[in-house]
Amino acid sequence: MRNGILASFFHCSSSDDKPHHCPTGPDSWRFYQRAKAANVTPPSHSTMKVQFQLEPAYFNEVHDIYKDVTREDMMERCLKGRTRTPNESLHQQIWA
Repeated sequence: MRNGILASFFHCSSSDDKPHHCPTGPDSWRFYQRAKAANVTPPSHSTMKVQFQLEPAYFNEVHDIYKDVTREDMMERCLKGRTRTPNESLHQQIWA
């Protein structure tokens, strides 16, 4: 779960100047990594249909929030489908 949450952050913060992609290799589900593995110039991020792109100025601030919500103690709260309160979600936590 932690990897999926962090992958969503890096997906939204990736750009042509600073690509943040994982996993790597020719079998990656990421277009950028597949192109790199094939020794081909990857297409520009600006041509991709992305619904949300994080502005570079907010990278460190939002990354700190993602690191906080993916701490071990926070991940343990999700083991049985529990959150702090029944109506709380990760998305609400991030934007609060």
